[in-house]
Amino acid sequence: MTRLFGDQGNVDDAIFTDLDGGGSHLADREFYRCTFNTVKLAEAQLERIVLEQCTFTDCDLTRCALKGVSLRGVTFTRCKLLGVDFSRISDNPDVSFDACILRYAAFAGLNLRNTTFSTCELQEAQFEGTSLVAARFPGSNVTGATWTRCDLSGSDFSLAEGLALDVRTNRVKDAYVPVETAVRLAQEAGLRVVGFDRPKPRRG
Repeated sequence: MTRLFGDQGNVDDAIFTDLDGGGSHLADREFYRCTFNTVKLAEAQLERIVLEQCTFTDCDLTRCALKGVSLRGVTFTRCKLLGVDFSRISDNPDVSFDACILRYAAFAGLNLRNTTFSTCELQEAQFEGTSLVAARFPGSNVTGATWTRCDLSGSDFSLAEGLALDVRTNRVKDAYVPVETAVRLAQEAGLRVVGFDRPKPRRG
């Protein structure tokens, strides 16, 4: 895989297209302002890799193992990130996802403040102890995603689909949620919402 991306340790301003590094191992490399187009890294192992101002477009990183990977200004567009565990990447990543498949992905313990997940598939994704302050999820499907001890303060789920969360175990101050989520939360609290619940018939 070293030859796949060149032999030198650090790579600047390179474009990688139609490469297949699936199942391979890559460690101790730095990529700056690089572009990855239709690159296959399914089930690859990436260790101590620095990615700065890089873009991934139409790439396949299914179940790619990320250990000590640093993401600084990295954008994933139309990428397949099925089952990727981001929990072991470096602290405070700067990353965004656009039209990506992130089903079953894990983001435990990460600081994803201001991160955007736009029109992504996040079904069954796991967020545990994740900071998502002011994060945005426009057009994303989060059906079945789990939110445990997360900080969702100021996050925007207003255009997300399938949001279900427990307000008792997460910080949700100033978070925007869809109407159906707000109604469900109110109903779970024992409230009856006008227009969504029929009033109880009066006795007598």
